[in-house]
Amino acid sequence: PSPSTAEQALRAGRGRRGPMAKGRARLLIAQKNLLNINLTNKHVHLQVVNNQSGHIFLSASTKERDLKERLKSEDRSCSDRYAARLCAERLVERAKAKGVEAITFERGALRYIGKVKVIVDTWREFGLRFVQRAERAPPPRHVTHPKEFIGQHSPTGDSPTTGGGAP
Repeated sequence: PSPSTAEQALRAGRGRRGPMAKGRARLLIAQKNLLNINLTNKHVHLQVVNNQSGHIFLSASTKERDLKERLKSEDRSCSDRYAARLCAERLVERAKAKGVEAITFERGALRYIGKVKVIVDTWREFGLRFVQRAERAPPPRHVTHPKEFIGQHSPTGDSPTTGGGAP
């Protein structure tokens, strides 16, 4: 079976970062919408993902017919800084039409230079805010049985052998 759109959106930013570390208890979860930037040698792809549901609700790409024709008529590449700016402007127009005012950008392995800087600066220039940091997800809630704590030290400093009090 093919993965759903939500699964694809969640996996989209993981290509350059590699697999996640095992045993990580809490992940960073943005409370706002997440800007996903995908830069290839031929095209620029931008997506805005709702981080709660994983739904891609805004996107722009240099593969779009009118944007591709405009770049071709100006004898420009579909993957340079100018193309990134045009793509970002297109996404800003769509975001304002949907009422998006704030967005999260987690750069991951993308350095804040070149096309990435042009995209982010274009968003700021058109008046959209960036939320700087994502909030940490709450720790996983699981109930442990009291027998699991037998023989372990408690957080208050009680020793398991003495039965209470400080050692």
